[in-house]
Amino acid sequence: MDDWLEKDSPSMLGKLGKISPVARTVYNFAPFLFFTRLSVVKPRTYKWFSNLRTEEGASLPVGAAGYCAGGKLPTLMCHGSVKAENGQPLVDVAFVAHPSQMEAPADFEPLQLPLSISCGTKDFALPIDKLDEIQRIFDRKEKGRFELVKVEGARHGFAVRGNPGNAEAVKQGEEAEDQAVAWFGKWFG
Repeated sequence: MDDWLEKDSPSMLGKLGKISPVARTVYNFAPFLFFTRLSVVKPRTYKWFSNLRTEEGASLPVGAAGYCAGGKLPTLMCHGSVKAENGQPLVDVAFVAHPSQMEAPADFEPLQLPLSISCGTKDFALPIDKLDEIQRIFDRKEKGRFELVKVEGARHGFAVRGNPGNAEAVKQGEEAEDQAVAWFGKWFG
């Protein structure tokens, strides 16, 4: 490390070349984080669901699914506290897989509407101790309206970014898909 910034280091360009991918990632990812922060996305999403619920979905069941950072809003909509212009909840039911940016217990205690979660036991965004806390919350609520499926060995992103060359990853992704289909089938018949 002592020669890292020495002017006559023969590998200075090589060292800067290793920094370049990191700099590009930060350069491209920072705007994404800025424009998709909760304070920007939440009002837009709520407005979209309110319009859906007031127009096409006024007499139809409405469900939401979310993955990763997209799992936060369906979970919050299942609190049932935000209503569409016609007084109906924004959604009737939701499914989320490997949600991130979640706060346990704050995001789960207020749940009123059916929610299903699929999360891996090796997910950094919701570690196993948080999954156990969520399960305890669900156990106190009305039976059958909330479910948490812990997918053994699955890592964050398994439901949408599984490695098609890895049979176990494919199986984990298919389990989440089957869970979502069964959950919406249960509520929408």
